[in-house]
Amino acid sequence: NGIVHGNNTPGEIDQDEVTIVPSASIDLEIFIEVDNQFPNTGDEITYTITVVNSGPSDANGVTVLDNIPTQGLTVLGTSATGGTINSYTDGTGIWDIGFIEANESATLILTAEVTLQGVNPVTSSIVSVTVEVLTASETDVDSTPGNNSVGEDDQETLQVEVQAADLVTIKSVSDATPDEGDVIAYSIQ
Repeated sequence: NGIVHGNNTPGEIDQDEVTIVPSASIDLEIFIEVDNQFPNTGDEITYTITVVNSGPSDANGVTVLDNIPTQGLTVLGTSATGGTINSYTDGTGIWDIGFIEANESATLILTAEVTLQGVNPVTSSIVSVTVEVLTASETDVDSTPGNNSVGEDDQETLQVEVQAADLVTIKSVSDATPDEGDVIAYSIQ
């Protein structure tokens, strides 16, 4: 047949070329912190949400869902760094990051006013905030964006415990057994 096997001659039927193009993969992790986990009603608190791309590829089309509850917190302002788009839409809670390079991160700082009332001195009210990577164009090696799976590293929940007012009023009188016509003074503390 005139074919010499192993001679490395292109075009012979025992020769072929294959180009392997690796698919891009990423590893996005999300973290959330708050500067005051035990605020009072009316306090301003600051959340810091960080998305880290541990690579090996750059991440494109990254969005994050931040479910700030409308009853309990009012968003006052946001500031985002590290991505290419960095827009936050209050009401939907979607932070559009855009592009994050491999081994880099993007951060959203969100300031909110606590509007939830504490119930009583014994029982405080809890505000839960869950953040999750909603979308990414590449395949994440250990989580699936937007699937609301608690055990994955692209989702995290933080609870803030709104303190209840603990007020005590003490009323005292200067003379507990006054006679008619005596002047007495009440003191309220």
